[in-house]
Formats: sequence, structure tokens, C-alpha cells
Amino acid sequence: MTMNNYPAVDHRLCQVLSQTSLKKTKNKKRILFFDRDAFADNTKYLYLHMVKNPQLECIWCTWNEAVYDMLQKHHLPVHLLGKNNDETINLLLEAQIAIFCVNPHHSLHRNWSYFACLEGAKHIQLWHGISVKNLLLQLTPYFSMTDLGFSTSLAWASRTDYVLSTAEVLNPYWREVFGCDNIINASYPRNEVLLRNVTPLELLGSKIDTRTMKAIASKRKKIFIAPTWQRFDNTEILSKEMLTQLLLYTSKNNIDVFIKTHPYRAVNFDSNALKINNFYFIDADVDVYPFLNRFDALITDYSSIMFDFLLTKKPVLTLDIAPGEHANFEPNYALLPINNKFRYTFTKDNITSVLYKALFKDDKAVERELAVSRLFPNDSTNACQQMEMLIIDILEDIIC
Repeated sequence: MTMNNYPAVDHRLCQVLSQTSLKKTKNKKRILFFDRDAFADNTKYLYLHMVKNPQLECIWCTWNEAVYDMLQKHHLPVHLLGKNNDETINLLLEAQIAIFCVNPHHSLHRNWSYFACLEGAKHIQLWHGISVKNLLLQLTPYFSMTDLGFSTSLAWASRTDYVLSTAEVLNPYWREVFGCDNIINASYPRNEVLLRNVTPLELLGSKIDTRTMKAIASKRKKIFIAPTWQRFDNTEILSKEMLTQLLLYTSKNNIDVFIKTHPYRAVNFDSNALKINNFYFIDADVDVYPFLNRFDALITDYSSIMFDFLLTKKPVLTLDIAPGEHANFEPNYALLPINNKFRYTFTKDNITSVLYKALFKDDKAVERELAVSRLFPNDSTNACQQMEMLIIDILEDIIC
């Protein structure tokens, strides 16, 4: 191990692989798709759309054997990273395009050799949501660049050649985050399923236990709690005091509560064993987007899912956090090109009264509609086709 407990790296091998990747003739049709270790997010939906194009070779890349087996069972092109090191290296070396929805540092498990193999490929970053966080290159004033885990993650993410932005008004933010001038304006592929019926293949990666699925399908009011990832301490959203108030109120009023933690703060357990009849826990790696439009309200501290949820036209409730109260770089609502009237804010002292208003006396529908028009001006029902056309244009430019 080296500084900051970062894994030792064979820089000679990385240099060789990087130079080889730059010089090697690519498979003209090969497009690789990456996520965390799940089958989810923007890359999942774009992959499932583009894999149907016979003119392309679309391959899902994963470290997760369960995901690998699942996709193989459904005859979908998939590669298990690292199972055969030489096969993985050759696959990556011949890739024309690599598409990510999180930091490549995470998708590639900090493997420098594999990252070097993609040096000659075009990188496209879809990311995973509009944010009220300062991200990546914006964070250099707050952390030490001598921390190799931090600085390497910045370097790998900012290597991208193209970045997806859902609206032109957000382009300056994404340029600053990634240091990339090639901005693609289109909708998020994952948001299609909020506005149309889900296909059978889109339910892959979205397996939920029978009890929870029955509750999702019921006619009772349903709220979805989605805390964001925290670099340091958790917010109050999952505190015992907050949850106790919520569960008491919702139990008395025939409202079901669903909680899904962030994949990087995964806390999974058997919800069937719980004694609270109206409480349901969704595992962190489950893709919840096929069911997101079933919920009547979203409660979060400041997760990016709040902006996607606006497309359902349902209320959004966010934890009231004063600037600098939680972290000196997030949440920062000043990053948004909209005002804050689209959301209800709450504290542990008034969560139940705010929830009541949101569910039964909602007066923010117009503000939410205005926010959607600013943040998602493109057609969200046709996001995957939009992206496919843009990616094919990029491919043609490379080949020419």
C-alpha cells in the first residue's frame, strides 16, 4: 500500500496499456456501459435501448457476479470484469466508447490498469442526477489533493470527453464540475420509466420482496424516503426521533412508508421481520425507478432524486438545512437556476404537519411544473432515443 492506504500501482504497466489504447485500432461498434455494482441508473436504461441496435456492439461491464448471471440468463451482452484479466484488458483496449453514470473511479474499482486501457476510448458521462452539491473539481478548496483517493477520483472523472446536462442553464455548472466543454443536452434515460409503462427487461435489477411489492401496488397513500450519500455524518432524516414521529403519524393515518438508503451507505435487512406494519425497506442496490411514480410524496435530505421525482408531479419534501449547518460545501441550492418554491422544507419538529400539507393540501403544483420546465426542457419520454442518436453521431465523428 502507498500513501493514504491507496493500492500500489504498477505505473510501467499503466503507461504501456495507455499508449497501446491510444494506438490500437478500435472495434468500430463497441460501446461499453458501466454503473456501480448494480444494474441500475442512466446507463442501465440507455444500454437496454441501444443493445437492440444491430449496428452496435453494446456490452454491460460489471464486477458483480449476480448481475452478470442475471444478464446472461436474459441473453444480454455482459462482461464480468477481472474474472479473466487478459480478456478484460483486451475488451477495454478495443472499446470505441465508454459510458459511465458514476465516477469511473467507482465503476472500475480503482483499477488503474483498466482505466489505462480506456485511454483511447471516448468517455461519456451521464452522471446520476441534478445536484445541490459542489462536486469533483469544485471540491479542491475543501480537501487535500495529496489524498490519492480524492485526487484520483477527480482526475478519472474529469477525463471524460462528453457530459450529459439536462438543460442548457445547467451547462456552466457541469463544465465546472468536470472541466469538460463538450456538453450534451438531453434528458436522463432513467426518467423515461417515470412517464411510461416499464418493459420486462427494465425490471431487471429491480427485484423487491413480495410484501413490499404488494404495498407498492396498494391504493394506500405511500411516501418514499431517500437520503443522499453523506461524506461525513448523516443528516437527521434517518434519526430515531424523525423516524419515530413519521411512523407514528403514518400508522395512524393509513400511510405506508418506504425507505431506500444510498448504495454507498447500504444498510439492508429483512423488512418481513419488522413489527411495524406500514414500514418497508428497499435494499440499497435495487433500482427503484420502475416504481418511483407509484409514491405520493418524496422525503429526502437533499438527494438528486428530488428533481427526477418532480416529473411525477407529486410533492417533494426536503430537510431544512441552513447554509454551512451541515457541511460548508453542501447542500447549496444557489447552484440551481430555479427558486426554492418547488419543495416543502421540514425539520424534526414539524415533519408531520408539513407532510400533512404536502399530501392533503398541496399548493406547490405550479411551482413544481415551472421547475420541470427549467430543469428538463427536453422530452423525457424519448430520452434514450435522443442519447442514442447523439452517440451515433459521436461514433461517426470518431470513425471519420
